[in-house]
Formats: sequence, C-alpha cells, structure tokens
Amino acid sequence: MSEKDLYQQLADSVMTPDSKIIARLWEISANREEAELLLAMPGQVGELSKKIGKSEEETQRLLDGLFIKGVAFKSRKTAPPTYRKSREVTQFHDGSILWPDAPQELYDLWVEYTDKEFPEFAKKVGELLPKAPSRVIPVNTAIEAKQQILAAEDAYKLVEDAEKLSVVPCTCRLIAKRCDNPVDVCIQLNRAAEYSLERGTGREITADEAKDMLRLCEEKGLIHMTMRAPGSTRVILICNCCSCCCIQMPSVIKYGAKFLDPSRYQVTINEEACTGCDDCIDRCMFGALSISDDVAQVDSDKCFGCGVCCVICPTEAMKLKEVRPPEFI
Repeated sequence: MSEKDLYQQLADSVMTPDSKIIARLWEISANREEAELLLAMPGQVGELSKKIGKSEEETQRLLDGLFIKGVAFKSRKTAPPTYRKSREVTQFHDGSILWPDAPQELYDLWVEYTDKEFPEFAKKVGELLPKAPSRVIPVNTAIEAKQQILAAEDAYKLVEDAEKLSVVPCTCRLIAKRCDNPVDVCIQLNRAAEYSLERGTGREITADEAKDMLRLCEEKGLIHMTMRAPGSTRVILICNCCSCCCIQMPSVIKYGAKFLDPSRYQVTINEEACTGCDDCIDRCMFGALSISDDVAQVDSDKCFGCGVCCVICPTEAMKLKEVRPPEFI
C-alpha cells in the first residue's frame, strides 16, 4: 500500500474521505508505521502487535508516542488498556493541535481546513445527526427563574461537582490568533481532565479557579459550549468560544450548519427597563438582536440562549427565559 493510500484511509476514517488537507495532517502526525498501527485500532497492545507484526514492546512505544501526539486514546475499562484512534475530525483537530512538538505546518493546515472545508462538513453532519453534536451552556446568572436550571446546564455547578478539573489552551484561538480573547480557558472535567493531565497538555485547577475563568469569559462575551455525549447529559468539557477562531461557530453563524444546539433558554427584554443603549448588539454572535424605536428586539429564530448579552445590560432589562423542556438536552 502506498503512503498516499495509507493517509487517505486515515482521512476516510474521520469522516473526511475527499480531503487532501486532512490526509496531509495525518501524514504530519504519524509516520508510516504509526499510521499502520492507527488503522489497526481499536485493540490492546497484544492484539495490535500481532496485527502490525511488531513486538509488544515496540508496539507500546509507538502507542505511547501516538498518545502524546493526541491521535490515540486509551480506555481503562479493560486491562491492559484498549487503544483507539481519533473517531472524527474535531477530535483529531483538538488532540493533534495540543501535541507539544506540533510543527507550524500542522497549525496552518488546520486553519486552512477550518476556513475552506469544515463548513461543508458541518452542514452534512448536521443534516445526518438527530441532534447537534454540541450545545450551548447558558450563563446561569442571566436566567430569569434560576430554580429551573438543570445541573448539566449550569457551568458553575458542573465545576463545583467535578472530582477533577484541568485547563488546556483553546485549540482554535491557539492556532488562528484572530482575536485577543483569553486562550487558557478550555475547562476539562473528570475523565477529560485526567486525560489532559496524563498527557501533559493540561494544568490542574480548583473549582474556584474554574469559576473565575467562566466569569472572565462571560465578561469577554465568549459562549460556554460543550460537546454532547450520545444518550447522556454528562459534560466532560466546557469550551469558551469566540466567533472568529472557533472551528464550529462560523459554520453555524455564516452557513447555517446544524452543528450547535441552543440552550433551553431564550432572551426576553423588559421594554420598560431597556434604554436602547445598544451595548448588547455587538455581543450577539448570532445577529439575534436589533434596536427598534430605541428598544432592543430579539429574533427568536436566531437566539441561541447563551446569555452573554444579559451580562452587560446596564438596566438588567435582558433575562433568559425557559422555552424548551428538560428533555431537550
């Protein structure tokens, strides 16, 4: 098998069969023997060594390297661990970018892929999946009746209840550098935190530190977002996303990809309290707010219920109101 075919197979395996950019990213991330090992996954070291015709010691050495590169993951549900490769392109994106020895070419290619190919990928995936793979976590202080908020949609409660927390750089802002928003604010919880600490890409933090990060991101107008675990409301990470660097947000905002679900909430405006100052307009990434007759108006079809507009309202005229049932998440 030619190396070209080998790396194109890896591109196929993360749902990007026609992408030469992804194939090249795999080529940068794995040499030929590593690529063959990745394609042999999932498996434990013993069975993988037989598949690739190498000793268990050599196979383990390769697995350790791929783990550090962020393209192989290990499940401790078995003993010894079962290794698997990145399942889809966003996991490949986040893992490989935090590889400590990643070359600049890898960063540049990920930015190119984000701009040129990911929007179409996101549109296709969004049409196929019953639910979007990501969802917004609302700003809890903006919610009108806070007793209605679920534990899985309260970022502050999530970090308080976590057994382990770490922070890693936002992979999107790390490579795109299109804004001056904070980078070290991607919060990992429990199993994800343990993974980042073992790999050496994360720094352990306390719940208070995590809450400070959340408050900072809300002040900056960043949106709390998490990946959806199939069949579960379990949260293992809280991203704090901008509209210019994020791999997902432009696809949602500019191209209408169904890759991100709103929260269960939506902005409501107390027109008597609103002064029409328009501070909220630029804060809304989704273009859901406007000013009419000196009063803010919300387009309910565009509002994702993030609440970042409410954070800076000087008269507290904006609140998040529950509009979707708990089953929505």
